Amino acid sequence: MAIIEVPWIQLPKPKENYELLKNGKKGVVFKLSQQYVGKILYKMKGEDYWLRDDNAAIEELAYEENINKILYEACIGNVPKPMGIEKLGIYGKTYPVFIMEYIKNLPHGDALLTPYDQYIAESLVKKEAYQTAGIDLFPGKDYLHPWNYFYDKDKGIVRLIDFGRWTMGDVLISPYDTE
Repeated sequence: MAIIEVPWIQLPKPKENYELLKNGKKGVVFKLSQQYVGKILYKMKGEDYWLRDDNAAIEELAYEENINKILYEACIGNVPKPMGIEKLGIYGKTYPVFIMEYIKNLPHGDALLTPYDQYIAESLVKKEAYQTAGIDLFPGKDYLHPWNYFYDKDKGIVRLIDFGRWTMGDVLISPYDTE
């Protein structure tokens, strides 16, 4: 893993910014460049949070990257191209980050304006998720959450994201769900 310094990253500070940034419950995705984004994991206790640099964080990110890679190679879900796990320097410390292709200018599922668009998008998500059984992958319980896909109305496709809660093969629970 290379160490890449990214001092321009704006991480959440007070709790009210979590909603503004639309962080997940365990991770935040941030833009690294015009082509790439990174996902870093964090823990919260009350209103405090800290970025995770423990071995379990590396394992969780590697698990998610592996599922993303399987989907990408199988051409299922129009997923972002996974680039790997790297260590990024943030505020003088290094953290594991899952780097992937940046999906430009598409709304998340909750930004859809009409109930019809939401229905179409969710139907497309279900169609993509159904295909994963053929490659021994199973969507997490949150796969229909509007922040786990982008909808491209012009192309009539969805782009699935966030695979931390997905399972594969005979693994019945993902590392994200073990806490």
